[in-house]
Amino acid sequence: MTAAVHEPLRDWYRAYPPFTVGGSLYAVPPAHRAATAAALAERDCRVHVDIIVDAAGRGLGVSRHELDRARALAPGARIDLHLIVADALPAAATAEIVGATVATAARLGVEAVTMDLARIERCPTATTRSTGPASRSGWSTPPGRASRNFPPASTDPW
Repeated sequence: MTAAVHEPLRDWYRAYPPFTVGGSLYAVPPAHRAATAAALAERDCRVHVDIIVDAAGRGLGVSRHELDRARALAPGARIDLHLIVADALPAAATAEIVGATVATAARLGVEAVTMDLARIERCPTATTRSTGPASRSGWSTPPGRASRNFPPASTDPW
């Protein structure tokens, strides 16, 4: 067991197939998040990351730096991101946050980005996974849609 992990994992999760059970990085103190990701990955558990953005655009969940550190300590981790954005945040800011989150997910090899249906329907940042040689990043714009780049913006909470 990695000494920096806040709470030790019990063996009950081994009764299930690998990667059926996952652990939340948001649920542990920030100083323990990267070590927790490594401990989860070593045990074939998923790593769940909550990115929470309040109505002022402030990040309240796992930070980009913490996510980068988690990936560095657990390069083989199966990570999923859960993006939670306050409804009161302006649509343009929400679109930039969704775009930045999806771009970060692609860069880090995250398996899934989960968000509410309204964000998926309203934000013009939808992408599809591409396994073809034409996509160096592994992500491409869906057929029939214009490509969009979303650089980190002033509204980026990370």
